[in-house]
Amino acid sequence: MILPRTNAGAALNVAQNIRQALAREPLLLDLNPPMTPITVSIGAACYEPGDPLTEWVGRTDAALYHAKKEGRNRVELDGNWT
Repeated sequence: MILPRTNAGAALNVAQNIRQALAREPLLLDLNPPMTPITVSIGAACYEPGDPLTEWVGRTDAALYHAKKEGRNRVELDGNWT
């Protein structure tokens, strides 16, 4: 998701709201056994003027993999862990 004119704090709030909404709302599927609650890991990175697209996407991808490594079902901002 691209959020134009959105700072890192606001982007993190959007991502956390998405993560919490998915965990809160059950999927109405007729499965046996029932599906466990949905979790999601989200990585975020702010575009820096002049960044090549591949670098920006790479930082976002690294944040996503860091979120998964740290226990999943979480949001990580690029560089927050350094």
